[in-house]
Amino acid sequence: MQTTLADIIGDILPALSNKNPQVKEGACKFLTHCLSTSRQAISPPQVKPVSEALVNLLEDSYAGARDEAANAFGTLMKMVGERALGAVMDDLADVRKAKVKEAYEKATVKAKAGASAPPKPAPAKAAPKKAVTKKGPPPAPEVENTVAEDDAPVPEKKARGAPARLVTKKGVPAAASGAPATSASAPAKPPPAAAAAASKPVKGGAPASPSTLDTFKYQHTPEDAEALAAELIPSNIITDLGDANWKTRLAALEEMTTWVEDIVEELDAEVVVRALGKKGWGEKNFQVSGKLYGILVILAERCPSFGRSCAALSIPHLSEKLGDAKLKKPANDALGAFAEKTSLQFVLNIGIFSLASHDAVC
Repeated sequence: MQTTLADIIGDILPALSNKNPQVKEGACKFLTHCLSTSRQAISPPQVKPVSEALVNLLEDSYAGARDEAANAFGTLMKMVGERALGAVMDDLADVRKAKVKEAYEKATVKAKAGASAPPKPAPAKAAPKKAVTKKGPPPAPEVENTVAEDDAPVPEKKARGAPARLVTKKGVPAAASGAPATSASAPAKPPPAAAAAASKPVKGGAPASPSTLDTFKYQHTPEDAEALAAELIPSNIITDLGDANWKTRLAALEEMTTWVEDIVEELDAEVVVRALGKKGWGEKNFQVSGKLYGILVILAERCPSFGRSCAALSIPHLSEKLGDAKLKKPANDALGAFAEKTSLQFVLNIGIFSLASHDAVC
């Protein structure tokens, strides 16, 4: 599934006004990433609500939300142009203008509003007009040649004057060329087999509904995954990941990184992710956690078996770390890799909004 910029704006806007400052910061980061990588410019009706939401965040009490809002606003300005947001910029305080201007200078986008659209394909040439003879009787009325390609052709009958032009239509029952025009042009009733086939949904036809696109299925239960991990991952790595010394855990993850890179295409990603989560979601050392997130990025980018189930196991934990000054960058990198592998909408639905649900429960 290919997710467009217009698809995710509606999901991001509610998160920009969320009560949780980490949700707002994370939503701004995803918006900046989306604006930077989208090959299609934002639609004009969406510019106003997005810019207004970002202006409100520029005055937020949480510094992380303010900084990320400035980055998103600068990237938006790079896409739509300074003139489109000039009126909004005039109302900002000088210190906010400077922040946005700095982000604007650093921002990069792949699509810009107002850019020339790709050339449309040339229209098909019209069929040449039928020549009218000057002498002799007028030409016979047009008769559709309704011979199916698989049927035997019907021999033509000689007619006085210019011959009737033959129009081939595939799949229509045969009719004699000398039949009246009214009977030849009458729609033919399709055979029962064709009617039955038409009533069934065509494979690869209409896309599935959004709710269907967000569904996924875990491949293993936690118990089965633990048993498989004991057979798959080298035992010394599993043992060292539980060591009390953080340097030992860091060394184990460095060894695991090399191991994963060597056989990444053969791994069962869900088994590895479950093993990392069991050992690493409660990690207190930021260097160890950063190395663990790096393994998740490798799996997301290079492992064929990495899918939505693997992302869903990791997104809630990574989303919580977006507010950690030491871990927000590696966590954001991992979430960005997940979005590339699945979709931004999927990551937002599970991660950004899961924080709000967690706060409501707490």
